[in-house]
Amino acid sequence: MITRRRRKRQRPGGYRGNEQGQSLVEASITLIFLLLLVIAIFEMAQVFSTYLVLVNSVRDGAIYAASHAKANQLPQDVEMLQRDPTYQPNTYCTNPNNPSLQHLNAYCERVKQGILIRGLDPQGAYLTILDPVFVPTTKNTAGFTILVGAEYRLTTLFTSSISLPLLGRMGLPSQYTVSYTMEVDPTAW
Repeated sequence: MITRRRRKRQRPGGYRGNEQGQSLVEASITLIFLLLLVIAIFEMAQVFSTYLVLVNSVRDGAIYAASHAKANQLPQDVEMLQRDPTYQPNTYCTNPNNPSLQHLNAYCERVKQGILIRGLDPQGAYLTILDPVFVPTTKNTAGFTILVGAEYRLTTLFTSSISLPLLGRMGLPSQYTVSYTMEVDPTAW
């Protein structure tokens, strides 16, 4: 007795019924990881953009500080500020309130305006402008260099509230502190 084997009919496109479901599962798992990668790239681009704004704004302030340090105007303002018994380091530029320190006020305003013009919010809760520090040196004719800088606390737009079940934020912080400091030779300006 010879029995004939029946051939299974293939569906159009050559797929069996369960292979289409498998492709859908693989695609959905891959899309999840691609979406997370895109979000991480977007977040890092935001941080880098903030860093560039901070660098350019601090450089604007550094140019002002260097050009006014030659005439000994800014160093006198900083020295007068440090003699004040209520002075706390790196808090003056948040709320410049002493009209007699006009060059220090102008320095703080220069950095704030640079940040505002370039699209960031210069509110006191986010921005800390470091007070200029005059470092003694023998490398130039002025006898000092100026150390200036700023810090900006960045909360990312929409990714700060994203949290995945079981994975959380996957190592990404919800708030970044971006800082930049530079040392300026006043004789170079």
